[in-house]
Amino acid sequence: MPRFDGRRAAGAGALLLALAAPALAGLIFDDKDWVEGTVPPPPAFEPSRALPFEGAAYASLRYAVDPATLVIGKDGVVRYVVVVTSPDGNVTGLYEGIRCSAAQVKTYARSNAGTWTPTQNAEWQELFDNGATRHSLWLAKQGVCVGAAPQTTVREMVNALKGERRSY
Repeated sequence: MPRFDGRRAAGAGALLLALAAPALAGLIFDDKDWVEGTVPPPPAFEPSRALPFEGAAYASLRYAVDPATLVIGKDGVVRYVVVVTSPDGNVTGLYEGIRCSAAQVKTYARSNAGTWTPTQNAEWQELFDNGATRHSLWLAKQGVCVGAAPQTTVREMVNALKGERRSY
């Protein structure tokens, strides 16, 4: 009769949990039949009305989202302009979209000095990658997404970003 190896079973269980953790946490629900809708042109943004969101303590750039640019598309993508301010005061706009259901982000265009430049070969990237998408993960967690879905309304996103979370 085969002998039960508790260490091997625990290791297999830990591996299974690690692989399934993002889905179990409600962070990823990818619809294989999903198709991105028509992407509207980048909206005008105003840095003075942008709502800051928290980032890493070590980050030198400041991030904020202009609430007037937040839109929940029929395709489920939340599109918005992130206002990025450098330590020397330079402001850049990033027109992005977040797919809460797939934990992905896409940068459609960048604005410097008021001129939008489309991103060449824009691709969906994982929110959990380190680097260029980190601010999008912060935004998703702090107000745009609730688990694997966008907030129900833009107003709820704005309230969450302001720290005015509704109790259910």
